[in-house]
Amino acid sequence: MRIFVLIVLFGIFVPASSLSTYSPSELPVNAKTLSMLNLGVASDYNNWLNPASVEYNNEELLEFSQNSWIYDDVLGTSIRYHSPGQALLYHQWKIDNIQLYEDVPSNIPSGSFSSQNLFLHYSKSFKIKSLALGFNIGAMYQSLFNWEDRGLKFDFGFQKPIGDNYKLGFAVQNLYSQNRNSDRLPKLIVIGVKQKINNLPIIIYFDLFEHENNGLGSFQAIKLASKNLNLIFGAKYLKDFEKTDFSLGMNLRFEKIQFSISTLFLENSSFKSPLSYQISYFF
Repeated sequence: MRIFVLIVLFGIFVPASSLSTYSPSELPVNAKTLSMLNLGVASDYNNWLNPASVEYNNEELLEFSQNSWIYDDVLGTSIRYHSPGQALLYHQWKIDNIQLYEDVPSNIPSGSFSSQNLFLHYSKSFKIKSLALGFNIGAMYQSLFNWEDRGLKFDFGFQKPIGDNYKLGFAVQNLYSQNRNSDRLPKLIVIGVKQKINNLPIIIYFDLFEHENNGLGSFQAIKLASKNLNLIFGAKYLKDFEKTDFSLGMNLRFEKIQFSISTLFLENSSFKSPLSYQISYFF
């Protein structure tokens, strides 16, 4: 049982696993990114994936998010500060007091331990004529039982408007990655488009991506966008595993405060649906 618990946790908290089995182990940053399944490379919000998106939000804001994941007792928090042209993000995922049992049946645990992932992430964007470019620099700390790891990563992305209603996005996540005690993080290459529908409060997103471990996939989302209320419906498909996951999210704004909530509907029913809550304050 001790070995089983460690294997499960290693699959959750160490993204650079040699296993290619499907699991939504690319953990979300907050409620807004969860509602887009961590994709939407041409969106105005998701600098965790595409740092060029910072260029399209000129508001100064501070955000807090409380997150849960597909396994019981896996909880996360995030704090994000955004100002024009840059953003700073801290987030963590943690499990406390994991009980260990020996192979001999017993109601008394032989011990306990904790596991956590910590990330500090800086995004910067700039424009060359109509082309927005951006980069991310990230630092990571992981602990699992008696094992620790530290690492650095670098991402790159761009976005370009096409006419009044379209925007093209491209990003390479983990373009550079180096960890002290584990393999580098897997690359994710994404290209996609955002489309505004004329005379309707509707925005459509479509991405194609290749994940170094999980293979090819696609993402589609529709956003019903009004001044104070947004509803987001998304779907992500992984070709190699023939699996589709769905997302649902809502953003509700009252003057300088915005509340967000999102969840996933997983094709694999053995996992619980994650849920994230977020509050954003606009200065």
